Amino acid sequence: MSKDTRNERDDPQPAKPRLYVYTIGRDKNGNKLLRVKTSGRGGFAIQTNGNLPRTHRDGVTSATDAEVCDYVRRHGSERQKRILGIQ
Repeated sequence: MSKDTRNERDDPQPAKPRLYVYTIGRDKNGNKLLRVKTSGRGGFAIQTNGNLPRTHRDGVTSATDAEVCDYVRRHGSERQKRILGIQ
């Protein structure tokens, strides 16, 4: 008798890379915001003044991702941490 292995895989599927899109904007009071959008998990916004000083000064750069992750790791909500995959 043979074993049915149609649903079993020898090597697990690699996790799909997440796409993060950062855009700069303003809220209704005129404060500068960084909007974080993700593929399929929603998004959120962070006021940049004081919270993300490099992004506030320079706009979206290669350092923005590290700055956002550091901020969310220290001060972010559970939802923000879940969206970015931070434990």
